[in-house]
Amino acid sequence: ANAEFPVQSGRYHLYVGNPCPWCHRVELVLALRNLHPHISVSHMLDDPEKASRGGWIFEGRDPVFGTRDLRGVYVSVEPNYTGRCTAPFLVDKKLRKAVSNESSEIVRMLNDFDIGEGPKVDLCPENLRGEIDELNGL
Repeated sequence: ANAEFPVQSGRYHLYVGNPCPWCHRVELVLALRNLHPHISVSHMLDDPEKASRGGWIFEGRDPVFGTRDLRGVYVSVEPNYTGRCTAPFLVDKKLRKAVSNESSEIVRMLNDFDIGEGPKVDLCPENLRGEIDELNGL
């Protein structure tokens, strides 16, 4: 969390796909930090034939932007976006803006997402941050 993206329950939405290990690590942080009540999640299907770019589609429509695939979400938050439409993808629903599609950045943000409820599990302790950053860079 930072000045642009403050800690606020219900403000963020996360897009994940089950076949993706990067999505799994983000979902593990959500579970370990008990953030599911505060960050909504869409689970997508990997179907490159139905998706317009990137392979990720929704069963029905996306609950935040009403799109049929992840590309539609990317274009909703960044109209001129031309890159790959990857997951995990975290968006700010209030600002209708992309927060990040890099799992290590999302994990770090979720680790710092403290709304003052329940025990705080620190998944990135200060004494291990250098080693964690090094491993994330591989």
